[in-house]
Amino acid sequence: MQTILLSIRKTAFFCKLSYGRFMLLAASVAAFCTPAPIRAQTIGSITPVLVGSTGNFSIAGGMMLSASTGECIVPTAAAPTLILTQGFQQPSSSTALALSANLIYTSESCLDANDAVATVSPSGGSGPYTFQWSNDTTNNFPVNDSLAPGTYTVTVTDAGGLSTTQTFTIPQTPGICGLHVYSGLTPNGDGHNDTWIIDHLDLFLPNKVTIYNRWGIAVWDGSNYDNQTVVWTGNDLGGTALPDGTYYYVIETQAGNMHGWVELSH
Repeated sequence: MQTILLSIRKTAFFCKLSYGRFMLLAASVAAFCTPAPIRAQTIGSITPVLVGSTGNFSIAGGMMLSASTGECIVPTAAAPTLILTQGFQQPSSSTALALSANLIYTSESCLDANDAVATVSPSGGSGPYTFQWSNDTTNNFPVNDSLAPGTYTVTVTDAGGLSTTQTFTIPQTPGICGLHVYSGLTPNGDGHNDTWIIDHLDLFLPNKVTIYNRWGIAVWDGSNYDNQTVVWTGNDLGGTALPDGTYYYVIETQAGNMHGWVELSH
């Protein structure tokens, strides 16, 4: 026979077991209440009992064990000898309660488009999940669109109250809405890509285009670039053909600036 001392206190019409949270145990106890805390001696063998990780669990003797608090309540109206169980919530595994979130986001398509999209995918924990975005507290969905450049947070909370927060930043996009810049120029006289075309740049007047080599030296520039009278053909400012390689451009307009690279190959 094994003996355990339990502290029992009286609360209204119940005796409440008040010792610490231990592994789940069941024992036959001669339970009784007095106005002040007392100590009761268990009689009989101790048997481990497994309780589910969520919700409440009832056993004989009219006792209810809360799996979330690990405290058992014993009705005083029950028989003097009761079956008492004491314990705390046990997760099925260390990863079952771990909550994480994978965040994917895109940049805006062009300058001031404000069309970036962020998507969060929770894993672990227990569904259903709720989502709270810093820019839109009414959005309880895993997708947030129409985002402008800036820093945002999203908090994912599972059904058990676990939460995780992700922070992300939408960068400023250098592209100008409406422009399409080609990344190659092949001025070999075959009639294809002999000039560097920038679609719709003629709609953004005034403008200026500057071409730099790999050392950051400006080798060509043109104002009011229109793809016809003002257009880069792979030559420098003196009209000499530039060597093949990667060059860098800066486009300046009243709508904004953009930069990137272009490959020159004769």
